[in-house]
Amino acid sequence: MLLRKLIFLLFILISIAYAIYTARGVLFPPRLVIFSPENGKKISGTRVYFSGATIPNTSVWIDGGLA
Repeated sequence: MLLRKLIFLLFILISIAYAIYTARGVLFPPRLVIFSPENGKKISGTRVYFSGATIPNTSVWIDGGLA
């Protein structure tokens, strides 16, 4: 009976770990590195151009719009 409970508990723990692993893209934000404009730089004008990098196949939204 104890072995059956341990196997069941192990199954539950593995299931939870797998769920967290598969949902990591939703639970944790992807890394985003901004190359320009530099941090703290003053910008004048109506348009701002950004350049940066993140993991492949990641969408970046700025102020509600897809960048």
